[in-house]
Amino acid sequence: MFCIAFSCNEFQENENTYKIISLITQKFGRAMPPPPPPGKTYTLTKSQKDSISKLKQKIAIYPIRKRTKGLSEREVLKTKPYYSLIKSLDRLDNDEIDISLINNKINHELILLDTIKYKANRHYISKKFDRMLHFSPIAFDKEFTKAVTVFGNILGYLNGSSILLYLEKENDQWVIKDSEFLEIS
Repeated sequence: MFCIAFSCNEFQENENTYKIISLITQKFGRAMPPPPPPGKTYTLTKSQKDSISKLKQKIAIYPIRKRTKGLSEREVLKTKPYYSLIKSLDRLDNDEIDISLINNKINHELILLDTIKYKANRHYISKKFDRMLHFSPIAFDKEFTKAVTVFGNILGYLNGSSILLYLEKENDQWVIKDSEFLEIS
């Protein structure tokens, strides 16, 4: 009986993990409008914004979901309602990403990052891809209705961020409830 319950829990965790990774990829993998020239502003129409956001992107996916370190020690996070989940992020193990399980509704070109080429040349992302996404493991509550994760969105060398996401399940769909920038470069 224990094996059946464990396998079911493992299946549920895997299924929810890839629903969240798919959500992040769709939401943060979209093309962004270019910034205005220095000292100028401009306004895009809804049609222009929609057109830009539908552009297909070539996205590198870091092949390992890497564990966070020391996140639970940050004083500012200790008062958050999701703090118990944040603490568990530091204890979760690294694991590999199966890119075939990412639901790619926008049909971006998702490619597992060649980490050897990336380590040899930090400009590899900006030369070969529109962006790189990397993910931490995801901490879930026991009911799989709340989760936290950290992901990185890198557009090029010294051009990226790490973001802590707070998620909740509503009507069987994961929704980002809040987010906090952890690092910006």
